[in-house]
Amino acid sequence: MKKLGLIRDKIRRCFNNLNDTLMGLNARCLNDKLVSGKVYELLRVKGTPRTPMSFIWKSYIPPKFSFNVWLALRNRLPTQDSLSYLYIVNRCDLCKGGLETIPHLFFLCPFTCRVWERVRAWIGVGHQMTTLLSAIKWISKTRKGATVKAKAGRLAFCATTYYIWQARNETRFDEGKKTEEDVVAKIKHVV
Repeated sequence: MKKLGLIRDKIRRCFNNLNDTLMGLNARCLNDKLVSGKVYELLRVKGTPRTPMSFIWKSYIPPKFSFNVWLALRNRLPTQDSLSYLYIVNRCDLCKGGLETIPHLFFLCPFTCRVWERVRAWIGVGHQMTTLLSAIKWISKTRKGATVKAKAGRLAFCATTYYIWQARNETRFDEGKKTEEDVVAKIKHVV
């Protein structure tokens, strides 16, 4: 009985008032019987959508590239933003302007924007990418299958994220300034 009371309370929280609750439950009925699957959809906890990991874990993509993209998709790369508890000054080392977050580092930083622009022009992608997940979805949609062009698009994406992260690390820790040409040359060499 206690579980039924909890379910009742959950259903009440899904709607504004008793009238809305009754209408919502009536919409989930078929032949005057409540359909449990529809009620389950109403009550279930909807988590974050799964990222398409099959895109990055391919035999022709070096594991270090895949691992780097995997960490970036999960917001687990140690950017200055995620290390704020260490009281580090949060500033992008590549552009010296914005806060170093994963979205900034890969798509908003002027340095990385120029790298992506050159790589996109080289592999023939006209679409402007704004997030890692949207880039993966767009490349997956337009570069389907096992063609050389599809493999090159996936590899170029993963290599670009890896070499942007490597350029960030070299700039931050080795105090060497990488140019866009250096990064793009490495990407072209790999692809």
